Amino acid sequence: SVSRVVWSPDGGQLAVASSVGIVELLNVSQGKFETFADISSWGAVRNIVWSPDSRLLAIATAGQIWVKNVDSGGVLYENALWVTDLTWSPDGDFLAVAGETIALLDTTEWIVLGTLVGDTGRVNAITFTPDGGRLLSGGVDGSLHLWNMDSGLDTFTVTTSAAINQYAWNLDHSLLALSVGE
Repeated sequence: SVSRVVWSPDGGQLAVASSVGIVELLNVSQGKFETFADISSWGAVRNIVWSPDSRLLAIATAGQIWVKNVDSGGVLYENALWVTDLTWSPDGDFLAVAGETIALLDTTEWIVLGTLVGDTGRVNAITFTPDGGRLLSGGVDGSLHLWNMDSGLDTFTVTTSAAINQYAWNLDHSLLALSVGE
C-alpha cells in the first residue's frame, strides 16, 4: 500500500512510497513510473521530501535515511537514524532530521552541523519558516519550539495539552494549523 505521495517542487515528478519500502517516481511528461529506490530490507517508508530544486530526494524509514540524486540515482547521504520527519531549508542548504532530537545536515558536505535539543521525547514534526531563518518543531510532549537557525537557540515555546503530530502553513505563511492529540 502507498505510505507517501509527494510532488516535486517543479511539478515535473511525483514520488510515491510504499509501506514495503519501494519508492517510485512518475515522470509527468512521460506518463510512466520507474522504481527509484528499493529499501524493502529497511521496512516501510515513513517520509520522502524533495529538495527545493527538485534534484534530490530524501527518504526515511524508521531506522535509516538516504538522500539520492534524482537524475543519477546516486546516494549522497546514508545514515542509520531513527527518523520521524524530514524537511529541507527553503534554499536547500540544510536538511533537518527529526527523531529523539533534531539533527541539522549541511547539504554540501553532508555532515551533521549540530543538534537541537529541547523536546522531552520524540519530535513528531518539523518545518522551516519560509525565510529559512527559523525551524519549528513539535513533539509528543505537546511543546512547539521555534529555533533560531543562526544561534541554534529555542527562541519561543508554546505547550499544548497533547502531542503535536503535524502542522501546516496557510498560503501566505501567516497562520499555522496544528494537529494535536494522541
